[in-house]
Amino acid sequence: VGSGAEIAVGVLEEGFKENMTVKDAKDLVTRAVKSAISRDIMSGDGADFLTITKEGVQEESIKF
Repeated sequence: VGSGAEIAVGVLEEGFKENMTVKDAKDLVTRAVKSAISRDIMSGDGADFLTITKEGVQEESIKF
């Protein structure tokens, strides 16, 4: 948990919905991280995703 966690968690709590698609969940996480970064310089510059589905595991890194 980093210095931008409170900001990111607020965005996640507001946007979370049951049965979200993987794409919708990634979009929400991206918004949360970008929000934290814009308000807290120590939050970093990207996000790492690890998506686990019935089809397998996918790892992805996104820089902003």
